[in-house]
Amino acid sequence: MRGTLERSFGTIETGLISWFSGRTFGAPHKVFNKPEELAHLTTDELAQMLVLWIVDVYHNTPSVALRGETPANAWKRLSRTVGLRPVPDSRTLREVFGIKLERKLSGEGLKALGLHYSSEELGRHFLRRGASKLQIRLNPSDIGSISYKLSDLWLEARCTESGFDGVTLSEWSQTIHDLRQSFAAENKLTAPIVRRAMRTIRTTAETSRVRENIATKEYSAEDLARLEDEVFLGFSMPKSASDQPVCEGDLLDGGFATGGIVLPPLDPPVDDDETPDNTPIDDSDDFSFEG
Repeated sequence: MRGTLERSFGTIETGLISWFSGRTFGAPHKVFNKPEELAHLTTDELAQMLVLWIVDVYHNTPSVALRGETPANAWKRLSRTVGLRPVPDSRTLREVFGIKLERKLSGEGLKALGLHYSSEELGRHFLRRGASKLQIRLNPSDIGSISYKLSDLWLEARCTESGFDGVTLSEWSQTIHDLRQSFAAENKLTAPIVRRAMRTIRTTAETSRVRENIATKEYSAEDLARLEDEVFLGFSMPKSASDQPVCEGDLLDGGFATGGIVLPPLDPPVDDDETPDNTPIDDSDDFSFEG
């Protein structure tokens, strides 16, 4: 593996990097000049040149290892005869490459970025174990869902608020930042205001990125911790009028918001003075999950 990687670096060095000044070669500590004074590419420009060279030059250059065939032609030929491995879905990519966080489970689910995420299994786990800390993974390019770990399995929890599928962390943090500036005096936000602002910012951000050919910002766990301290501190997404009640206090009072699975509240006590009816009582279960 190491030899293969080093060979690929050598190929890139010879075919692409050699065209630019400011190189440190294979031993930066032995370079006698000052390469930083000769560097003339930005990180974005280097990334663009690297993609352009690999896609348009390397893939269309005959290869000795392929007996004179180009990598592009070999890909086309083998994809017809052998087939292609399917691209991992968004959930798998999030579980592998998502930002690593830890969150405490509550009656409203798992909270991150001022949003709550829940699932059927989270509801059951909360009833069995109560509040507990869980590992989660978050994809900054789509905050509509997160992955969380129970035992050795990664499971998915969706945002309890609709409309967040495909929303990026950058768009969401900018929305809250702007709204806090605009509504600082009122000290209260409503769900319609947040949604309207998010739609406007998202459209503007995407249009400007395409116009300027700028890639989506990459985030680390440290970046997200800073945002939660500076932008999302004390913020929770306002509940819509149609939101269901969730657990506060007694575990069986109000249920657990899990996107369709809600534990029914206990029936009110019967007054001793009232005459009970003769309806048979099914005492097989005190409560049940409804799918």
